[in-house]
Amino acid sequence: MNPRYEPQDVNQALGYLVEECGEVLAAVGKTQRWSLDSVNPELPPDRQESNQKWLLRELADLSGAIARVREFLDPSLGSKFAPDVAMKVKSMTDMAKAVISAAGARARIEDAKFISTHHLLLGVLEVQGAMTSQLALMTAGVTLESVGPKLRMLAGGETRAAATVPFSVEAHQALCDTAFEEALHCGHGFVGTEHILLALTRSDGLARQLFVLLGVDLDALRIHMLQLVRAEKS
Repeated sequence: MNPRYEPQDVNQALGYLVEECGEVLAAVGKTQRWSLDSVNPELPPDRQESNQKWLLRELADLSGAIARVREFLDPSLGSKFAPDVAMKVKSMTDMAKAVISAAGARARIEDAKFISTHHLLLGVLEVQGAMTSQLALMTAGVTLESVGPKLRMLAGGETRAAATVPFSVEAHQALCDTAFEEALHCGHGFVGTEHILLALTRSDGLARQLFVLLGVDLDALRIHMLQLVRAEKS
């Protein structure tokens, strides 16, 4: 999926919805042609998945797109994301919880309308003790110092002054869906900062925009992160 800005208005959100509908149709077409168990051989080894998993992922993306459109049509819906994340936090390490807290603090400092994926990325970079994730990011050239100027290039969008900031659709999906998928893929019964980082390499939003501006090879970052995770397990 091509990088894109997080939707700033209903028209962009509708465009996101149309794109996700197309990707669901593509997954359905491949599934009907080749079966649910078939795997796309063109994908890198660490990203290969069955058509069934691909279809489920695209359906989750579509659900997120629908939620974002509804969010613009009725802004009060955005606040419903926070309790969902709070429930998922029970399965997260203290370090992962600290990342979420740091992301929320960043969003409040910026008077941001949502806690977005780039806030999660900054949280991973900021939290003391998230050394494995930070090592992988540093090797890829991603540091607080390098992110700052790029983030200013992407600055803009709606702001809000509120004590409680809801999660954007992309951040919500990264935390509540993709990070848990990554943990299962790694054979872990918990979600840590490494899984959040792996989720961010697959997510849309400003985190992905920052990776692109910094020239990060996301496949290489994922492979390095997975190697570090495996080394910790052995």
